[in-house]
Amino acid sequence: MRHAEAFRPGTDPDKRYGGSALTNAGWRGALAVGARLADTLPERGLGVEDVTIVCAESQEAGDTASGLVDGLGGCQIAKPLDDLDPTTWTTASDETERWKRILERSGQTKALVIVGHDPQMSWLLHHLVGRRGQRRAGQLPLGRGELAMLDGPPEELGLQWVLSPGDEKLIEDLRDKIKSKMDSAKLLGAFITAVLVFAARELAVLPEAGGWQLWVGGAGLTMLAAATAAYFATMFMYDGLLMPARMWPSPKPTERELPRGFVRRPPSSAAWVLYQNMMRIWLNAFVPATGLGGGGALLVTIALVRPEDALAWIGVVVAVGGVAACTWLIAESARPKLGVSD
Repeated sequence: MRHAEAFRPGTDPDKRYGGSALTNAGWRGALAVGARLADTLPERGLGVEDVTIVCAESQEAGDTASGLVDGLGGCQIAKPLDDLDPTTWTTASDETERWKRILERSGQTKALVIVGHDPQMSWLLHHLVGRRGQRRAGQLPLGRGELAMLDGPPEELGLQWVLSPGDEKLIEDLRDKIKSKMDSAKLLGAFITAVLVFAARELAVLPEAGGWQLWVGGAGLTMLAAATAAYFATMFMYDGLLMPARMWPSPKPTERELPRGFVRRPPSSAAWVLYQNMMRIWLNAFVPATGLGGGGALLVTIALVRPEDALAWIGVVVAVGGVAACTWLIAESARPKLGVSD
């Protein structure tokens, strides 16, 4: 769990909760997450008495742990751990060894809650679940006061739920992002449709086309058609995500229905469900559609150019390799480098 919203210099004094390090919203969020956690524990055959909370030595983490305890209705709080201190947990630290020390110093417990700072809590979260099929479900952006619940033995933990103190604003931001992705899929789908029609017309009147040209051109048209279908499928699936959460169906969940790495609802936040499904559609539909469109356009271009001799084929290979290399270099050099810090 990342500590709740803290009071910082420049914040309105009326927004501070008593003499704590948290704001009023931060304290309420910790209480809400604790109450939701208490409701969720019975699903794993656990009670409040089975929970042990450890926290960083900072006042923000300690006050968040206290709010969590109040929301839970009481549980065991262990003393603060210096292993959670951000000043001792740098990018050079070994998460495997630190995780072992946290477990050893926390004692025997059925359920352990670790309250600390970001990016350290996110580093630990990614270390524990990142190698177990999490990529298709998106990254793990842990918000302030948010609690990610992992289940299983220490060496095989998997993400189960994410409890959030509040998600109304985040849901609106995600819906805006989904709308922009939906518009992109719509425009690209229309563009690829136009390319498909143009390419089919040009190939149909290609004079003295050899057998290989027809096969290559046909393969290119097939890829363009598949890209068009994938773009429009992306658009319709994103449209489904814009359905108000109040109207989401609630069939009884089964283990097989949910892909690995996806959070369960209930009790997870609707924002996390939107985020993970947005990323799933992007990676499984939009990105393949883009690849199919590019590949199809390339094959159609080769069929129309009709390289005959070895020199022409060398030119085609060099051109394709150059475009691929430039695309990769641009993507790598322009990739955003993001991060958070408490």
